[in-house]
Amino acid sequence: MAVPSFSLSRTQLRWLEWLTLSALLLGLVAWASLREQPRVINTFVQDITGWLSAPVPRDDIVIVAIDDASLQSVGRWPWRRSVHAQLIDRIAAQHPKALGVDVLFSEPDLQHPEDDVQLAQAIAQAGHVVLPVDWRMANVDIGAELPLARLREAARQLGHVNVTVDDDGVIRRYSGAQGEDTGPWPHFSIAMLCASGQSHALCQGTRPPEPGEQWEQRSPEIFNFARGDRPYTMYSAEDVLTGRIPADSFRGKYVLLGATASGLGDYFASPARPSSRHIAGVELIAHALDSQLSGQHVHAASLPGNMAVNLAAIVLALMAIALLGPMAGLLAQGLVAVGLLALCLALRSLAGLQLAPGAALVGLLVIYPIWSWRRLSAAAQFLQQ
Repeated sequence: MAVPSFSLSRTQLRWLEWLTLSALLLGLVAWASLREQPRVINTFVQDITGWLSAPVPRDDIVIVAIDDASLQSVGRWPWRRSVHAQLIDRIAAQHPKALGVDVLFSEPDLQHPEDDVQLAQAIAQAGHVVLPVDWRMANVDIGAELPLARLREAARQLGHVNVTVDDDGVIRRYSGAQGEDTGPWPHFSIAMLCASGQSHALCQGTRPPEPGEQWEQRSPEIFNFARGDRPYTMYSAEDVLTGRIPADSFRGKYVLLGATASGLGDYFASPARPSSRHIAGVELIAHALDSQLSGQHVHAASLPGNMAVNLAAIVLALMAIALLGPMAGLLAQGLVAVGLLALCLALRSLAGLQLAPGAALVGLLVIYPIWSWRRLSAAAQFLQQ
């Protein structure tokens, strides 16, 4: 008996090649999406959409800056704690909603022990004061570095000031809570809400948690930087100490006291502007506080959801190539890419959801050249025959 032979027409071969290319491309896009690759393209698109969707800054957030002029006036850093007590007294006299002091006082002042007492009294009398929690590293162990017990007891809330540094050295994310799994400390911005009397699930007060089994990070958030070069009202600590500010500068507002002087080292690279600039830690807290007060949170899309969006874009592009002519297919590729970028902007602006479209964008770039090469190759082979 003769063995039947199978042969494919040129049309069938073309469709077989299309299906093979589609399967290979969809697999690669799915693999890259689950690994949030390529990161360079993802972060570039995310930064652009962040600039375009930047919210209008609130007018009830004020920064008191320990700037270069303050250091020249008061003296070199660190200042005596009696100076900090005077700053707190002058700010508290205008009755702000909450006062965040982004300065860590973790060790007693052995030369001027009376200053610690004065600072604790100023914090207690001010009320609604938030102090920072930092991290200490010992070999492979990590732990919270808290303010002095005297100061901690006088404060209303404690909040961590840790941020997440991406692979390119830029600050884009922070954790809503971080610390021992028995009771991680809320972020400084959330602690400001707690100190002002607002309820929040992460409010913890100032009592240290019980020792836990592991260190954890909860409630990851993406910085939603407000628009403008200097979006928040800023006063020099020198002007506050000398009384050269309006009488209602802090009344009913959220006040943040922290260092902005160039020599204090509390600066981070941020994507807050089209040309990345360095931003002081106290300004990062202000942007996070703005998001917490306004409810304009930004979170990363889930990996399955992001993969679904990327695969949908590739499927649309593949269908356009298969069903449309060369010119129409090329235009369709461009429209799919523009639509994907518009979707990224819309989701961030309207839903606070951040996509990572890099895998789909790379796929859209390679689909048309590869398929066009195969068509030219098939045409050349046909002419040769």
